[in-house]
Amino acid sequence: MPSRGTPIISGAAAVAVICFFLPWFLVTCQGEPIAEVSGWQLAAGVKYQDGYSTPFTQASTYRFQAAELFLVLLAAVGCLVVVYLAYQRRITVRRAVSIALGLSVLSLLVVFYEIADVHSDLADYGAAVKLRIGILGTMLANAAAIVGAVLDLRDEGGAPTKVYDEQREL
Repeated sequence: MPSRGTPIISGAAAVAVICFFLPWFLVTCQGEPIAEVSGWQLAAGVKYQDGYSTPFTQASTYRFQAAELFLVLLAAVGCLVVVYLAYQRRITVRRAVSIALGLSVLSLLVVFYEIADVHSDLADYGAAVKLRIGILGTMLANAAAIVGAVLDLRDEGGAPTKVYDEQREL
């Protein structure tokens, strides 16, 4: 039986790679946009100044860097690699989707951590953070990869069910 989940996993992983380079966060202060950063910029590190200076205060400098976000990119590429290896029959489909499931869950955990971290860090400065298409697409792509992996694991007889066991005994 052909795999139903691997096309979902590979498509979702490709979307996650693309979304990594799209805007993830829009940072605003008093309603004015300060910075819009992508996953790549966050991972590699980027520095912005808000440009608001008065005779009493200097312009604030924000330093965004979250090297752990490279795990999100590596997880997406890893999903593409294991699906390709399964297509080439170098590893079993079950092993490929199990690895893809683990990578997608790890990626989602890192993304959720980063959302919480950015919100808490910038709240100290009085800045607001809005989620952009890149991070939303990354979350949806990882969720789709998880669904694809679960479909394949279920099709390949992942966890036996009570109905399955009763039919087997007959």
